[in-house]
Amino acid sequence: MKASLRKHRFFWYIFLNLCLTILFSSIVQASTGSAINRGQASALTLLGLVAFALFIYLFLVIFVPERF
Repeated sequence: MKASLRKHRFFWYIFLNLCLTILFSSIVQASTGSAINRGQASALTLLGLVAFALFIYLFLVIFVPERF
């Protein structure tokens, strides 16, 4: 089971990102009122999640370089 999870880790990250985008896009849309439509809210949420993931990755690369 562990080998299977490690083999498909990238797909789990994509799936998790998609689920979080669906969850947070409604929150973003509700907080802006009717100023932006659903597609724009999803795009903003996806952009935020990708930026946050990139932040964590670069933080780890800088402070734990021997892992990479």
